[in-house]
Amino acid sequence: MRYVQTICIISVVVLIIPISCKLNNNKLKAESETKLAKENAKLVADSIVGQVSKLTGLATTEIKALSKEELAKIANEAKATSEISKKNIYDFHKIKDKAKLEVSDIPNFIKVIRESAEKISIAFRTLLSAGYNGPVANAVNSNINSGVKIIFLLEQLLNITTKEIYNNKELEIRNAIEEFNRSYPGLRIYVIESRDKDPMKTYINVMMKNVSRYFFNGVHEELLENLDKAPNKLKEALTSLKDAANSISTAAGIIELCFSEQN
Repeated sequence: MRYVQTICIISVVVLIIPISCKLNNNKLKAESETKLAKENAKLVADSIVGQVSKLTGLATTEIKALSKEELAKIANEAKATSEISKKNIYDFHKIKDKAKLEVSDIPNFIKVIRESAEKISIAFRTLLSAGYNGPVANAVNSNINSGVKIIFLLEQLLNITTKEIYNNKELEIRNAIEEFNRSYPGLRIYVIESRDKDPMKTYINVMMKNVSRYFFNGVHEELLENLDKAPNKLKEALTSLKDAANSISTAAGIIELCFSEQN
């Protein structure tokens, strides 16, 4: 009887030890993941500060010390540029007095939209470096970056399309898109195979639709819904960037509609 009891006790001990080890392993894993997440967040934050410092010419300490008025000025410049982008494409579309535009009409407008979007990006990253860490800060920054990358690709495709010397433009366009997809798989653009219509018009429509959504849903709406949670020092600047994003979205939306198949 004593032998049986001893076996039972040993069995219980054997069962308890693995469970205890598993709990400790889970705890260590969770602590490790939390530490890694904090380290990654710091690396991202340091990277953003470094980028803003390079773009603005300001030292890290100077960026963090920017006043409410100085931050608002940076954001207002982005807003003004974006409003000009919207007005230019709207006025041109109105003067042309037609629903559709030609591919050759828009390279300069895409360039201006890209420059405006870059200013929004720099301004928002400046706010991040100055201490903005609201609940949607990372999402908004990601959406701005995604929009800018797509505009860059469209500008690249337009440069290929409008070349005077024909040198297998279709292959160049395919290669540019495939390289983009390898670099940014989350923003995948599908290569259009159809020869029945000008694929460039479809690329313009699809990409401008995506840009419009990134800047309206992903930037304007996110900032609008979370503005009340922002520090008072940053509210004016965030309001200007919200409006700037809306202007970029509108400009992209006008171009999108002009290249819609329904028109």
